Amino acid sequence: MGSLGSGELLILAVVILFVFGASWLPKMARKAGQNKVHLERAKTELEAAKATATAPIKGVTDTISKVDKTLNAKPSDLIRKMAEPTESTEAAASEAEAPVVDDSPDAT
Repeated sequence: MGSLGSGELLILAVVILFVFGASWLPKMARKAGQNKVHLERAKTELEAAKATATAPIKGVTDTISKVDKTLNAKPSDLIRKMAEPTESTEAAASEAEAPVVDDSPDAT
């Protein structure tokens, strides 16, 4: 079965108009518009509920993804990453290199 062409749709519309009458058409169009609004509102609410429900799961899947990348990494990549300085080690190194100045009056 194929889809309906424009001529077939026109004949179908004329038959529906004759069967149900002209007063029926505006009522059904109005009802269809109201149903569309209700469906769009329900869709928005469902999407918001889905986002709220899946937010904690996203954090877990991100963590699992990081662990998976770590487990599947080459040993040379892991060694290189471990050798890279982090922010905390850089801060500790800069504190150790800073000269200590004693401004106390007891200093001679």
